[in-house]
Amino acid sequence: MWPGASGERSRSELLPPDDLDKLIARIQRDQGIRYAPQQREAVELAACRQVMLLTGGPGTGKTTSLRGVLALFETLGLGDRPGGPHRPGGQAAGELCGTEASTIHRLLETGFDPHSGRLVFSHGEDDPLKADAVIVDETSMVDVPLMAALLAALRNDCRLVLVGDPDQLPSVGPGNLFGDLIRSGTVPMVRLTEIFRQAAQSAIVRNAHMVNAQGRCPTCGRTTTTSSSSPGGTGRARWTPSWTCAAAVCPSGWASRRTRSRCCPPPGSGGRAPGP
Repeated sequence: MWPGASGERSRSELLPPDDLDKLIARIQRDQGIRYAPQQREAVELAACRQVMLLTGGPGTGKTTSLRGVLALFETLGLGDRPGGPHRPGGQAAGELCGTEASTIHRLLETGFDPHSGRLVFSHGEDDPLKADAVIVDETSMVDVPLMAALLAALRNDCRLVLVGDPDQLPSVGPGNLFGDLIRSGTVPMVRLTEIFRQAAQSAIVRNAHMVNAQGRCPTCGRTTTTSSSSPGGTGRARWTPSWTCAAAVCPSGWASRRTRSRCCPPPGSGGRAPGP
């Protein structure tokens, strides 16, 4: 980052549109959705801050929030000119939000200098991106040098939204950029914590929150669906925990043997371990 840029840009407040509530209401109608309070907070923050962070674990609605932010930017006219908004994050990320996306390297038109053995970028302070707004997804995977190159390529009036989960994959290069920005408390942030019903049915989502938020070992079990025509049936999926994950580091007494490196039932439980 350039000297002093982080503090200046993070404190840069923008005047939100006078009819922000009406704009959000129209976006919700167009998308056929009603934002949860934290999701709405993210859209509102994007309207009045030049730089913001959006974080949350799996299943908390980051993609839905991003769709709202993108729709807001387009409504404000940020997408009417060439180059904005950009969303580095890859093709899959773009498809989820219904917009074009690219990696940061492609956005900066990265090349290789055989003399220095380093990456070089076509866009920088001398040739900035023609972007009104840039949304970076999976920011936890962005290292310090790459973020410095991206910031150097942004115009002073460009909006920047950094999205990610600090508990996801870290960057291969130096630095713990996203986690450090969150802990610094200097950049306006919305943290999504509500797990929605559809995501809550995923064992991966549930176990991720058990490990990260509660410090508990994952649980293994089975999902069953009761018929709506049967007595007491709802037609909904129901998760039935049956045993605790017996990883080598699991504090459970019966999981102390290193040979138990995959999910298996505790002695005497009568359960069957899932296949490898």
